Amino acid sequence: MAIRLIFESGAIYCIAVIFLLITSLVNGAAKITSAAETSHVIGLGFVQPLLNIIPTFTLVYVGRIAADTPEDRNFSASSTRIPRRLVGRQTFGPAEVMKIGPHGEEKESGEVATLSSLRSSLPAWARDRRLSRHLTSGVLPLLLLCTLLSYLLTPSPALYDPRRSAQHTPPPQPPAGRITTSIVVPTFHERANLAPLVQATYSSLPPAIAERTEIVFVDDDSQDGTEEEVERLREEGYERVELLTRPREGGERGLSSAVLRGFERARGARLVVMDADLQHPPSAIPALLAALGPEGDDDDEGAAPMALGTRYGRGVSMDANWPLYRRVISWGARILARPLTTASDPMTGFFAVRKDAFLAARPLSPQGFKIALELLLAIPAASRPPEVPYSFGVRTAGSSKLGAKVILKYVLQLLWLYRRRLGVFWHLVVGAGLAGAVWTGREVREKGWRAVWRRFRGRSTGKGPLLPVARRRGRLE
Repeated sequence: MAIRLIFESGAIYCIAVIFLLITSLVNGAAKITSAAETSHVIGLGFVQPLLNIIPTFTLVYVGRIAADTPEDRNFSASSTRIPRRLVGRQTFGPAEVMKIGPHGEEKESGEVATLSSLRSSLPAWARDRRLSRHLTSGVLPLLLLCTLLSYLLTPSPALYDPRRSAQHTPPPQPPAGRITTSIVVPTFHERANLAPLVQATYSSLPPAIAERTEIVFVDDDSQDGTEEEVERLREEGYERVELLTRPREGGERGLSSAVLRGFERARGARLVVMDADLQHPPSAIPALLAALGPEGDDDDEGAAPMALGTRYGRGVSMDANWPLYRRVISWGARILARPLTTASDPMTGFFAVRKDAFLAARPLSPQGFKIALELLLAIPAASRPPEVPYSFGVRTAGSSKLGAKVILKYVLQLLWLYRRRLGVFWHLVVGAGLAGAVWTGREVREKGWRAVWRRFRGRSTGKGPLLPVARRRGRLE
């Protein structure tokens, strides 16, 4: 039995390991050089296949041992020697074995019960002797195959290393003074909102902070006159308003990648992110900066690496004109992200982060639309950030960018984050789900829904009490 186990399991898993290692080596040669790359990289690294194999190998080993039932290896109650094949299987010691039969009746004198004779007290699906055969000949190989498919088919986005931001040289500091705070605002066809946003932002900041604050608009090559509007604002005296335009030919689009490009361009040590549609009130920026802590490095006393604006909590409100379907989508997005973070509003687009903390963060995915959630997971010290309540308004001009494509990208982003958080267990969970679905489908096809449901509920066709005989101090009753 042991030799057969070694050869069968060894052959299966050696083939899987070789195949996975070849896949990892081939894909490991791909170098991720910039956030603009959209190619998908398969696999989690060179060592990951080995980690995928160990838990599944353990399951196969346990399943094989469980299939070898010792139903015909009973021994005398007076014997003090336990057969080697029953070590680890025996429910009671030699003087404590219950005298029961396969259906609860008492056995003749001298006969004792092993683990297999207690099967009558188990549910119907657990008493089925085919269960162990299913585990070894059906489910577990299927689990291996599904885990392998999950490993190969789950895409990994091209990652952006925040340390690359330090390689970009921001524009020179203005002669009026040093920039300490940068407000990054992604835009696309938001020309009508630019002037009100700039005016409200500088009006809400204290003069000492306003003169050292810049606003960086990151635009996806809008054709509505955004560039001309920024030039007009600069001519009116807002010299610390910058525009970074990403051409269509570059292929880089999306909210998260726009924020990352804005961080590269920013000159301040404190970075604030907000939308251009005025739904994030500029009047809440001072409170957000105060929650972030004083100007300076992360080592300063009272400094936080990240601070979030939240739409939920005491003293906040949402505009009554905000559509119901948007409220439902927002609620569902929060529920899906709840296992990843304790923040009350991880889907917020209104937050502040220290540039030093951003540069020290783990690689990020620039493909999603909720960069704040990724930063919460990528910055270790930001697991419990301070939160600033604010009243969420409605759009005054332009149109919303929320659509089916945005929702789909958010779901894909969540899948990537869960995969990154769970590591190897992600593939085991997905593989187990696929294997369970295939196995259940096969059972339903062969026996029908009713039979599978009865088996799942544990309805027994045999009769007899669950635990018919008691034991007393080693004497059989």
